[in-house]
Amino acid sequence: MALFKPVTNLLFVGMVAGLMLAGCASDPTPSTTEAPSTSMPTASVSSTDQTDIGTLIDVRTPEEFSEGHLDGAINLDVSAFSFADEIAKLNKDDTYTVYCRSGNRSAQAVKQMNQAGFTHVVDAGGYDEAKMHLGLETVTD
Repeated sequence: MALFKPVTNLLFVGMVAGLMLAGCASDPTPSTTEAPSTSMPTASVSSTDQTDIGTLIDVRTPEEFSEGHLDGAINLDVSAFSFADEIAKLNKDDTYTVYCRSGNRSAQAVKQMNQAGFTHVVDAGGYDEAKMHLGLETVTD
């Protein structure tokens, strides 16, 4: 019986860890107060087919943007106090593709844009992911 105790303890620890991880999973039910955001499409979009991505928005700081951004992107810093005012100037029915450095700020921006009534917003995630999927070059001003 002593031989089975370490195995039993290991199984118990594994089951507890599995339950803890399952408890961390996000709720698949979308909130009724927010428009669902879309994730980056899996197929890459060529840089000549800009109609699919609409307006490309880099939500990093102006300093980060000036160090290099995706070709054709505009800069609207999501951490700036003026972000809500800046997006209010945009057409809510147009298509927008949003990216940042790692994907955190782009998710925040997409959430704010959805709450403001935008209906076609794609979260392209982080810079490297967006660059790969969109097939765009890095440019500096």
